[in-house]
Amino acid sequence: MAQGFHLLTLLFTLILGLQPGKAPVSSDWQKRYGQPEAERYALSDGFVLTVSYSATGQTCKASIESAKAQSRAVFEGALNEIVPAAERGKELRSIDLSNLVGFTQYELVTVSLYPVSRESYQEIKSAAVYWNGIQCKGSDQQGSVSPSAGSR
Repeated sequence: MAQGFHLLTLLFTLILGLQPGKAPVSSDWQKRYGQPEAERYALSDGFVLTVSYSATGQTCKASIESAKAQSRAVFEGALNEIVPAAERGKELRSIDLSNLVGFTQYELVTVSLYPVSRESYQEIKSAAVYWNGIQCKGSDQQGSVSPSAGSR
């Protein structure tokens, strides 16, 4: 009985003596690898925003994804929060391509909406804002669209 008590005491002491590991914080990663190419943010209503950057640190692309399909109106509301109409510039053109992707090109940005499917093109799963003329660094090279580009 005494030996069982000592083993239990030893086990309890070991458990209490364990220190939780120190996990790196954001600045630790930046010191090691430099500025990030992208960052992710959790928004309201289950949206996730991924912001990608150029080599100079300018935003080149902002992608919004939802865990579930949302109406165009809900996605437009999220897009307006991220890039208000006043920050987009004058609308140049708007095109719906085969109900699979729609985009609106403005003077400063291009906004793309990606429907769930051709059959349910009013339900949107993701969207992206591309800052015209700004090239993303790293693996996200599709982040540049010039104002004179034909289509995206």
